[in-house]
Amino acid sequence: MPSRFALVSCALGVLVLTTQASADTVYVPSEQATIQAGIDAAGDGGTVIVSPGTYDGPGNRDIDFSGMNVTLQSSDGPSATIIDGGGSHRAFYFHTGEDTTCLVEGFTIANCSGDYGGAVRCQNASPALRDCVLSSNDATNGGGAFHSDSNSAPRLSSCVFEFNSAQFGGAVQLDGSGGKLRDCSFDGNDASLRGGAAYVRFIAETEFEDCDFGYNTAQWGGAVYSVDAESGFQGCTFTANEATWGGAVYVQNSYNPPAFAGCTFVDNEGGGLHVQDGCPIVTRSIIAFNRTAPAVVCSGIGVPGFSHCYVFGNAGGDSLCGVHADNAFEDPRLCAFAEGNVELCNDSPCLPAANPWGEQVGSRPAGCPDCGSPVTKSSWGSIKGMYSIKGMYRMRP
Repeated sequence: MPSRFALVSCALGVLVLTTQASADTVYVPSEQATIQAGIDAAGDGGTVIVSPGTYDGPGNRDIDFSGMNVTLQSSDGPSATIIDGGGSHRAFYFHTGEDTTCLVEGFTIANCSGDYGGAVRCQNASPALRDCVLSSNDATNGGGAFHSDSNSAPRLSSCVFEFNSAQFGGAVQLDGSGGKLRDCSFDGNDASLRGGAAYVRFIAETEFEDCDFGYNTAQWGGAVYSVDAESGFQGCTFTANEATWGGAVYVQNSYNPPAFAGCTFVDNEGGGLHVQDGCPIVTRSIIAFNRTAPAVVCSGIGVPGFSHCYVFGNAGGDSLCGVHADNAFEDPRLCAFAEGNVELCNDSPCLPAANPWGEQVGSRPAGCPDCGSPVTKSSWGSIKGMYSIKGMYRMRP
């Protein structure tokens, strides 16, 4: 009769073998023909490596991790590995409690469509996306590329959102969502109504850090529309976005206020920020050279707060509404904003050593030699003529 020690050892051995079998590294398409088959074969804790190519059709769209925290990676990055939704399907649907150890990395996700979250939708799940390009996706309602709900807190880093479209949030819609977007760019996205790049609402606490918003369009909030949300924007850049109201950002009913710290709002059509019945806090930011509207517009009973900001050269005026103190109304001296370069000249007053607060103002560091004499407000018309904004700079990438 085998000893009790032998029985326990045998049982542990079976357990180890079982665990190893359910968490493997699987290769697509050499071992499994589709991405879905690869995830199913890898199991919880497993890894799926996808070779270069375009993946479409059943098994490569409407992909479901079924609660398994799998690492899904391309072997050669997003330029070589494409998930194509065929114009009528999502790429990924996370809805079974996946957490941030569930990772999608190194894919282009394109030509997808859905009601919410054309390419990726998160409900009760918090996956991570890294180094992905989400391009030319659409949603009939919100989040042309990405949607996340109030029980989710996804993490997105180094992702590009380009040429996506929806009614609300041309690229992303965040409904009460937590999580973080870091070092992401939003280029050329469009919302027919609100939030050309992002529509953030319902006390969403998603953080945006070091994100760039450019050439996005909407009726309200060319880049961002924030309603009843308290998301934070740290070190973000808003350039050349367009809207009838709020060229860069439109804030509505945000008494749990969103915060913009160390941001740059430059050359947006429709002004910098429009605040309706909201109380955003804006600090250490540049609001300059925005077109066809003032730097900031307040409507309703909102009381925004501004401090340690440089406000200058806005076509509709530089006056600030709400509560404001310790701001400067002089040229921030940007390297070449009309060419899309909003780094600071070496003699910019926005550098810590050059302003009375000893702080970095704006989202970008010094990036060019001294600019010489500062621009005066009366020269704004000549600046527009010199750079031909409607021509050269308005060309979309």
